[in-house]
Amino acid sequence: MELNKIHNINFLENTLPDKCAKLIIVDPAYFEEKEDIKVYSKNVKKWAVECKRLLDDNGTLFWYGEANKIAYTQIVLDKHFDLLNNLVWENTGLKNEEWIYFSRHFPQTTKSILMYTSEYDSFNYNSAIYFEERQFENSTRLTDVLRFNKKLFSENCKFPIKLTSKLILTCSRPNDLVLLPFIGEGIECAMAVKQGRKTVGFEIEEKKCQMSNRKVQRILGTHPFLADA
Repeated sequence: MELNKIHNINFLENTLPDKCAKLIIVDPAYFEEKEDIKVYSKNVKKWAVECKRLLDDNGTLFWYGEANKIAYTQIVLDKHFDLLNNLVWENTGLKNEEWIYFSRHFPQTTKSILMYTSEYDSFNYNSAIYFEERQFENSTRLTDVLRFNKKLFSENCKFPIKLTSKLILTCSRPNDLVLLPFIGEGIECAMAVKQGRKTVGFEIEEKKCQMSNRKVQRILGTHPFLADA
């Protein structure tokens, strides 16, 4: 299967080999909005099984989620992976937006990111430090609360580009494969290539796939938000 490309097929139809990905970033936002919880949970199980097949033994899985369904997602994922962190991205810029205070509920300025590994072996993992083989190197000193500013409509993606960049740098190495089952706007793929990683993504809508492929190529050379990411 061709790498550094967004493929116009269902993620579950991929032909990638077992344990090929060092980092998988899953953001099934569309499905979370459209499906009821029973259907969604069944789909999460299918996606989780395929991610388990593709993720390297000491690789990292990030699963983005909304507050209304992330708990159900974790119940499913805990059966297939070892949970490392329940991360929270705090959009530090939203608190200055007046319109968010006119709701019936408190303003939501955070989103959840579940962080898993396939099989966590602390002895082998720590030993790998001395052989320069470990996949996780927190040189940017990230914590489980990720504070990054993202102004509304300032970036054509769900999460800040700088956050995506740091997660890729922390949890993968050059030439590693970064896998995106649901491509979204293609930003993660662009960032992976920019950071010297290989990448592959999937999108079932043909027009969106074509647009994302063009966008990735354009973003790699000209996107202003990538310049300092």
